Amino acid sequence: MLNMTVERPILAQKQLSEVIPDQENLTLYADETSKFGIKYSGYHVSDQERNMYVLGMRQLETKSAQNTLNVFQEFLSDIDMML
Repeated sequence: MLNMTVERPILAQKQLSEVIPDQENLTLYADETSKFGIKYSGYHVSDQERNMYVLGMRQLETKSAQNTLNVFQEFLSDIDMML
């Protein structure tokens, strides 16, 4: 079970690195939540056919715009490394 927890985001990012570069119109979705006082931000994208792809979920230091942007840039950097 622990292996799947580690492998799941890697597989999702690999899929993104193969599918997303060919897409022209994407919609970005972001959501934030708190659990036990810890803030998390999750990102997804959808294509023209309404297929959803998970960018991931990460812990936020704060819900500020700068922290949210930093987390989003981390996701893009992770995907870029897969290319």
